[in-house]
Amino acid sequence: MSKYDSLNTVVNTLTYLEVSSTNSRLSRMESQLNRDIMLAREQAYSQQRAIDQVYGFIKQYEKLREASDAGARFRYLQATLLSMDLERFDESDLPGLEDRRIFLDLQNGVESLRSALGEEIGDDGQKVVRDVIHLPGLIDTAKEEYVALEALNAARRAWLAGAWGTILVALALLTILAGAFLPSYWDTQFADLMGGDQSYTLAPMLAYGGLAVLIALIALRFFVRAGARKRIRRAAQAAGFQGVLPMKGAGASKTRFLSLVTQMRHLGADSGPYAYDRTTNKAMLAGIEGMEARLTAARDGLHSS
Repeated sequence: MSKYDSLNTVVNTLTYLEVSSTNSRLSRMESQLNRDIMLAREQAYSQQRAIDQVYGFIKQYEKLREASDAGARFRYLQATLLSMDLERFDESDLPGLEDRRIFLDLQNGVESLRSALGEEIGDDGQKVVRDVIHLPGLIDTAKEEYVALEALNAARRAWLAGAWGTILVALALLTILAGAFLPSYWDTQFADLMGGDQSYTLAPMLAYGGLAVLIALIALRFFVRAGARKRIRRAAQAAGFQGVLPMKGAGASKTRFLSLVTQMRHLGADSGPYAYDRTTNKAMLAGIEGMEARLTAARDGLHSS
């Protein structure tokens, strides 16, 4: 190969490397540009959605302000719900200062209207509205807590369907395997422990005994699970719970129940105007019935003056 050929090879190699490097940079620039465009589109969509939400709130406020024929308690309820929506709204999604000023003016207008309506309906009317807003969530959680407690008690009684039952099933399977493989090892590993006749006598006893225990355990676990599910269904019917609470082991059931206890504490079931006795199952059901009656009375009183 001549020196010119070598030079051409070097030049071609350098050209290839330069082109590859340029293509790689262009590819990265294109990817970054696409990401920037996507982020800009998402931001524009989020801002437009926020603007649409604000104008939706404004329409609600205008309807509420003009609805003079509606009862004051009902209007106070609607103003309170709108105020809660405005508190949850993230004004940082709005694109400009003018949009944020409009939002703040809306908040002030809603609060002024709500304060005026609150003075008009008095403390009794405000209490009725608080019950209408707060009690539905409290009642639903209370029903779920009651069913979760019954599910926990059912799981503790149905221990055979839990981890201990699984261990017993595993032991039964090991017994069957021991009976199946014992004749194959009687003259090797177990030669010093038993003779062939003993092995062939013990093997079927282990195999059939383990099989009988396994079948019995499976049947018992089935009936225990069925009984636990039936108890959970009865609890759901007694409390009027419409959801689905699946059966779990004792540990998972306890975790679920404690989580609901914490939720109930945050909802005010331990202290305050919505507290009630939850020390027994009977007291829990009575408390749920009392709250449902209170909610019905609040809804009936919502349209009264």
